[in-house]
Amino acid sequence: MIEILGERINWNVEIGSKKYVLKFNIKALKNIYKLTGISPFEFIDKFNSDDCNNTYLYQMLIAMSDLEITLKDLTTMVTEENKSEFKELIILYLNKEFISEFESEENDYNNNSGTEEVDKLKSWINWYNYYYYVMIYQLHMSEEEFEALTVREVKTLADYHKMFNKNTLLSAYIDVIKSKNENKETKGSNNVRLKDVLLGIAR
Repeated sequence: MIEILGERINWNVEIGSKKYVLKFNIKALKNIYKLTGISPFEFIDKFNSDDCNNTYLYQMLIAMSDLEITLKDLTTMVTEENKSEFKELIILYLNKEFISEFESEENDYNNNSGTEEVDKLKSWINWYNYYYYVMIYQLHMSEEEFEALTVREVKTLADYHKMFNKNTLLSAYIDVIKSKNENKETKGSNNVRLKDVLLGIAR
């Protein structure tokens, strides 16, 4: 099911007196990069693999909490008994909100690289920088607004912006061509001698 813009999935978690909101948005991707030093593309591949260990799960939850959750609360929340269930829930969540969009972007960058060995970290930085530029310098969002968006929202907004610009340019081009043609017709009629018009009618 395709989600409409503005509908975001958040998990509200209470541990004792503390409340955490877990979400997977652009800020969470940035947090993964800060925590691990690797591309979130690569991290998510590892997280989805069968040999994913507790470290990946903890890092994912810390990133989703915007680095707010403490290690003590994390170990209270995730136990040996429920860690597999937690991982499955996160994968379902990512599939719904994120992975298909992210993978298509990664493939675009990889296909354009022209090399067999893809630098995943560079690919991620290029991806982030491109959408940072579009959202902040073209759509005039604040950095906070940009980082609150999901990958799906960022991609959709960028696509709509591109489409809008194309339509605007096409309309402007049509107006210019139309104006040139009208000018030609006007100039052409001004250059016709009255004598020739009258003689033509007479014939």
